[in-house]
Amino acid sequence: MESRFDKQPERFRLGHSAQEDPAVTFGNGPHFYLGVNTARMYLETALSVLFAHLPDLASAAEHEDIAWEPDTYLFTRPVELPVTWS
Repeated sequence: MESRFDKQPERFRLGHSAQEDPAVTFGNGPHFYLGVNTARMYLETALSVLFAHLPDLASAAEHEDIAWEPDTYLFTRPVELPVTWS
């Protein structure tokens, strides 16, 4: 591996540390994740199956009681989303 891509090219590591290698998520520009459409399709399929199998799935909190992450590049997301189902 070229040293410009790795801080310790002589050392082989299977894992990465969040501090050494911050996540880019889907990224933008030259760092754009080529599998983004496949990932979105998998997520859409997984959520469709989840909601089909748990039709009574509902939020256990009122919208105003939910803590939200600061606005990110693409969207705002809840810190946690408590749910109930029967």
